[in-house]
Amino acid sequence: MYQPKFAYTEKIVSLLLEIERVRSIFDFVKFPSDSILNYQLETKIERVSNGVALDGSSLTKSQVKMLFTKTAFIQPTSETTEAKNLADAFTLLGNFVANSQAITVESIKELHSVVVTGLVPINKAGLFRQNQLVIKDQEDPSLVYVPPAAIQIPVLVEEVCLWLSSVSVNNLHPGIKAAIVYYIFSAIHPFVEGNSSIARILTHWVLEKDGASLNSLLSFEESMDDYLDDLLEVFFKIHTEDNRLGEHDLTNWIEKFLEMLSSSYLDTRVNYEDFLSPASKLPIKVPEQIPLSPRQMKIIDYISDNGRVVMRQMRDFLPSISEDTILRDLQLLVKKGIIEKEGSTKSASYILKQ
Repeated sequence: MYQPKFAYTEKIVSLLLEIERVRSIFDFVKFPSDSILNYQLETKIERVSNGVALDGSSLTKSQVKMLFTKTAFIQPTSETTEAKNLADAFTLLGNFVANSQAITVESIKELHSVVVTGLVPINKAGLFRQNQLVIKDQEDPSLVYVPPAAIQIPVLVEEVCLWLSSVSVNNLHPGIKAAIVYYIFSAIHPFVEGNSSIARILTHWVLEKDGASLNSLLSFEESMDDYLDDLLEVFFKIHTEDNRLGEHDLTNWIEKFLEMLSSSYLDTRVNYEDFLSPASKLPIKVPEQIPLSPRQMKIIDYISDNGRVVMRQMRDFLPSISEDTILRDLQLLVKKGIIEKEGSTKSASYILKQ
């Protein structure tokens, strides 16, 4: 089964806390019942218009909106087909989330079939590629990535789906899961066409499934466009250092992806400022890194790997550190909102804050 490799850094922890700050605000936002559906539709239009723009489409947001509302006729082209397909794929995603559908090989293929309808031969829609691809950076042709061989794709995708349904994934913050999902499906590149759309849709699926999509009002596509050069630089650097998919250290990727995602959360907060409580309308600050010691970072990694730990496990993990020092570290991490304590006796356990 696929097991991503990364380490918690001060930057990752700080960005996760910033994301949680916005999530906690939206947990208490009361939208008028007659307005929330309109806002969600507007978000869907943004996801589609900015999404197809990322893939090179020249359609404007107003043109994409016309496709949704059918307020004007737009001459059908491959670009309008691409936008309509992506909108249909998000509708299908909404059904999957509403029915608590797990991310499976079959559901990924179904989404792909919708995304590429009318854009590729019917015998390629919803089917993994059968040929080898070579990916080059458009700005720097010297940056080249060769995805896994076609024969490996079914096993790789199945392993990622098994990982997503495993108990260990429940210990990960939705933002980290989203970063890994986007990365791994971009790296596998399972289809001939439509891979970037599928990677974004699956990322939204992870966030929606974990209740981290701000009432389905989060759209990260515009921020992704802003961060695209930086994300591609990290992506190609990972594969320059090691081309074995399961051995990649994703720490730098997760940091950069969370920068992008945190920016999207902050933008969403600004967009719906009128519905926020007075206390949550404080000026937005760029998150500063939380100073943590190497030992405290090791503790975070250990809790993440084990899901739940008690003091006895911590003593075994840090045999040269006194119990009082470990307890102070745990109390500090609780105070900073990074971990949670369950129970109030010496048998209390600690988990990462979700």
